[in-house]
Amino acid sequence: MSKVTWKSRTAVSAIGVLTLAATVSPTAAFAADGADDAHLTPESVAAVEAALEADPGPVAGPVEQPDATPESGSVAPEVPSAPATDDVSSPDSGPVGTDETLTGTSGDADESLGDASPDAEATLVEEHDTESTVPPTSAPAAASAPVTASDTMPASYPDPSYAPHWHDGGEHGFPCDYWYFTEPEDGGSGRDWAGWYGQPQLHILHHEIVHEDGSTQMVYDRDIADYWYHAWNGETASPDADGIHWSNTAGQQTVLGNGFKGGVDWDARVADARAFLERAGLTIAYPDSEWMTEENGYTPEEIAASHERYDEFIAYEATQFAVWYFSTGHDVMGLFFVVGEDGSVSLSDYALQQFDAETGSGWQYNGMSDRLATLHGAAWLIEQAINTTWIAPQPGFVSHGYVGNEDGSTDFGFTVTLVGGAGDVNVELRTTDGSALPAGVVLVDSAGRPVTTITPGQKVFVRVPAGTDVATLPALQIWGSAEGTEQGSPHFYKGRDNSGYDDEGNLTGNDHFLIGFGNLDQKTVAWDWAAIDFAALPPAPVDPVDPVDPVDPVDPVTPLAPTGPTDPISADLADPAGTVLVAASPETAAATGLDGSLAETGTSAGVLVATFLVLVGAGGALTLVSRRRRGAES
Repeated sequence: MSKVTWKSRTAVSAIGVLTLAATVSPTAAFAADGADDAHLTPESVAAVEAALEADPGPVAGPVEQPDATPESGSVAPEVPSAPATDDVSSPDSGPVGTDETLTGTSGDADESLGDASPDAEATLVEEHDTESTVPPTSAPAAASAPVTASDTMPASYPDPSYAPHWHDGGEHGFPCDYWYFTEPEDGGSGRDWAGWYGQPQLHILHHEIVHEDGSTQMVYDRDIADYWYHAWNGETASPDADGIHWSNTAGQQTVLGNGFKGGVDWDARVADARAFLERAGLTIAYPDSEWMTEENGYTPEEIAASHERYDEFIAYEATQFAVWYFSTGHDVMGLFFVVGEDGSVSLSDYALQQFDAETGSGWQYNGMSDRLATLHGAAWLIEQAINTTWIAPQPGFVSHGYVGNEDGSTDFGFTVTLVGGAGDVNVELRTTDGSALPAGVVLVDSAGRPVTTITPGQKVFVRVPAGTDVATLPALQIWGSAEGTEQGSPHFYKGRDNSGYDDEGNLTGNDHFLIGFGNLDQKTVAWDWAAIDFAALPPAPVDPVDPVDPVDPVDPVTPLAPTGPTDPISADLADPAGTVLVAASPETAAATGLDGSLAETGTSAGVLVATFLVLVGAGGALTLVSRRRRGAES
């Protein structure tokens, strides 16, 4: 093995040896013998030189390990043959580190490995170098439109049948990292840590999703592991449809948007890690700076390569801590970070105490990262997520019941919503179990036309053909996706570890939930979905007919203001022609300049008086003549 290869491999692998010892005895790496024993030195690196120089080559099968202690009553498992690796080698000959102890039944740490030898370390190193035995998986999804599984289209995220390879970074030179600590007497997390034998610890796993094209996607644990496990036995992960509905996914996505997202290759990953460190204002104290120097025979290129790995791991750990803060791990992360009234986030006194040489937990000796820088980076990410939300598109669906059509079909309607995105929402109908859709069940718009996109605010309908009993339909989901303005899309996965064994010796384990960003070179595309419960949907309310606007009432005629009391009309002043003579009032006379005499309308008033007198006189004359005639006759 060349000197350069040896140096680059042992630089990381020796850390794995130190971590291995610390796993069996949490304080072993921070023994009281003195700080010098805890630091990585040329002497500690030389401890594995002989084994690595032997370079025994790939291990063809499982390696037998010592039996478990009698107290456990179980047998330590074999180390399975190496998990699959896609060839994503690093520039420095691909050094590969190792982790900690192997596992016993149910993932228990095997204490019989306390005195791990360099030979054992070399065996584990080569174990990671074996060729892949897992069939290739499908290419990552395009980020622009919904996809479904079919014979002509390979499964891709977020199709349920998509299953990329999932492993921890030991295959690419990244051992795991342990952060041991002691719970405070008052106000602790409340966990019993039974899966860790009562020893509180944070197990940082450098999770990677490797796609068929060899590109690597960084993913993070949603939960703090409560027992030992690793994804190094050929595990796969599949899209988790419920991921978008996890509690506080907005906080987790904001952390990823501001934190370390990774990259398709090593150079991209380093660039993204360093961009995060710069955003967070971090200055790194590299753990290898005391011994990995030119004076000790290392070239500037070797030193730079080592620093690249530290930068990447610091960025990863800081992002993992912040993801935990906004998930089920908040009970532990809340011990280390303090949120001020102004929204600022700082390290708690309890966190700083872990660096104290006398009362702390040995964090000052670092591990796979500059631990103080890691915590400050996590504090920055938490502060950003508390105060500024990284907005991924949030499509949604609001049910509004069903309506029957004249042809006997039924439309189950949803109003499409969108927050934080732009443009239309891509819509798709799926069965929950991934089976084919029933014949005739389609998505249509309000005009009854088949549809794949809907403008936010408009309605989309699930049309069920006439004569179909909805009780016989499979469980359905309506999915929507929308494009945002950022780069990279949130992906949610569920993987099952193979770190445990059942009573018959078969690999078994538990589910783990992962979140990461993919499609980093494309605009953000986010998904959401709603379950369709046909039996629970009520009829759609009938839109009421708009009432006819009432006719505006006619404004009443404003009465003319009276000009004063009206003088009564004298019957004597009514002439046969109906002409009415009205005497002007004194006020009117004064206002109009009249003299108060009777107004003249029609025939002259003088003529009327003369006519009246003539009639009276004529009547009197006729009366007199009539009396004389009666007297003569008598």
